[in-house]
Amino acid sequence: MIIFAHRGLISKYPENTLQALIESHKRGFATETDVRLTKDKEYVLIHDSDLRRLCGVDTKVNELSLNEIHSITYKASSQYNIPSLEEYFMKLSDYKDDGKYLCALHVKEDTQTEFSFKNFSNIFKKYNLYKKIFLFDLTIESTRLLKKIDPNIDIAITVSDKKFEPTVYQWEEVKDEKFEIVWAAEFRNLYQKEFIESIKNNNKRLIAVSPDVHKHPHLSHPKAHSGYKNTWKDLIKWSVDGICTDHPDELKDFMHS
Repeated sequence: MIIFAHRGLISKYPENTLQALIESHKRGFATETDVRLTKDKEYVLIHDSDLRRLCGVDTKVNELSLNEIHSITYKASSQYNIPSLEEYFMKLSDYKDDGKYLCALHVKEDTQTEFSFKNFSNIFKKYNLYKKIFLFDLTIESTRLLKKIDPNIDIAITVSDKKFEPTVYQWEEVKDEKFEIVWAAEFRNLYQKEFIESIKNNNKRLIAVSPDVHKHPHLSHPKAHSGYKNTWKDLIKWSVDGICTDHPDELKDFMHS
């Protein structure tokens, strides 16, 4: 089973920094990270649409060039800044996939354009990323578009028991679409044995988001702060393909306990 470190090793480094992502790989984990486009159509790794929370700058990502973003440092420490996607992929080439995915790339909805998908195709070819990276949280329309542009890029569609974002679907809505992976994000009671078996019977891989990731007020999973290990126990028992968590070291120890 693959352990995905949510936004990298955030227990040690600020989220989505090169240090957080590369340290995750050094410890044997895959990563989950977020990608957005700058004003000059370059990709950077940041979750938010603006720089307020991370950098204390009240400016949107798409209003700045890559060079301008690189000149801004994190509030937590001036030694960290927002990396570009290519910076990360160049570092990633040092790590072998051993047949497993190295990264789940969260493509924000406003970045899901024909221009972006053609660029992703070029980058995947340049760095030989097929079966190493997959894109997730795509809309059904974006999934169909990307499959026309490059059918070899693996895609994960987000499935939940509540449509809390426009890119989130019910399993019955998407099970007949052409994609490889279900990115399962439980709101309250999605993780049931029957649900897991249905996905496996449909020949899709399943990556489950651990409840600890959903601490945000508009999700506030009841097991976000405690009890998530009980969910881990079930997911491992049901042989999911991967778990995404804020606590990758803890999950690794739990799996071997």
